[in-house]
Amino acid sequence: MAKSPTPEKRRAVNDAAIAKLSAITKRWLPSGEMRGHHWVAPNPRTTASQLKVDLLTGGWRDWTTGDSGDDVISLLSFLEGVADDIAVREVARMLGVELA
Repeated sequence: MAKSPTPEKRRAVNDAAIAKLSAITKRWLPSGEMRGHHWVAPNPRTTASQLKVDLLTGGWRDWTTGDSGDDVISLLSFLEGVADDIAVREVARMLGVELA
């Protein structure tokens, strides 16, 4: 079983993701649009609400459901319904960030 990424590795992956967050959100939430420094898109987990992703910090929120997170990793965890440690590995793999 793979060891969970350290908090430092999680931060490194998140920082790398923030640098490419505009492209990432377009890929993960293709029905969205830019509003200021936010990407706003329909929430794929429910039909009646929207996700708002802050492209400067990676924080996100659905104001209707109350779902929210502080970083890009928690966004992927929410979208895919996977644990955070799996989401860290997925984002790292996607961006070519070494976790070892």
